[in-house]
Amino acid sequence: MKKRPSYCNHADLEMALRSEEFPYAVAVLQSRVRYIPEHSFMITAKEPFIIEKTKSILEQFLDTQVKQSKVMYDNAERHRMWVCCKHVLDFISFQTKNNQKVPDYLFENQEYRENYIRGFFDSRACVTFSPHQDVNYPRVIITKKNARLLKSLAELLQEEGLTPLVKKRVLRLHKSKDIVKIIESQLITDSQKLERLRKLAYTCPV
Repeated sequence: MKKRPSYCNHADLEMALRSEEFPYAVAVLQSRVRYIPEHSFMITAKEPFIIEKTKSILEQFLDTQVKQSKVMYDNAERHRMWVCCKHVLDFISFQTKNNQKVPDYLFENQEYRENYIRGFFDSRACVTFSPHQDVNYPRVIITKKNARLLKSLAELLQEEGLTPLVKKRVLRLHKSKDIVKIIESQLITDSQKLERLRKLAYTCPV
């Protein structure tokens, strides 16, 4: 693991880095932005699950300001979270080369890896299917303009025994063993997404 810059030597960050839950919040941030902001970040989601879970993790480990609110967007209610945590963002930017890759320290620990994957999947993955001979085969797809980050995420998924396919700005998981592992290891914790994946897997020969 690379030496962290001195400006990241904060007690709350040290505690967060020892936590198995913190990678979830890191993944949510990385999945939602193009570049790591300098001082604060804001994420908006249709469902409150992502916002509430990320907020809970940050408040548990970080001495930082977290605000949550509801907003109207395209005539629909959205949930929003705003966080001011410069030293944490400095560290994430350093570890990810400004959001170009997965943080190096995650590769050291399986729980870190799995919780990072959960955060990325909950935040960005789309559970869909590919029809073939009257059977809907389940797929997990992540679309993001940041191709370098997707490639690095694919390497992390391979560490977990998954076989992602990355083409341009799309990452796909479609093999039967991958779908089974995602379900059994609960690599998606968003209950709606996970239930949809289970139903698709149940109705086809996974």
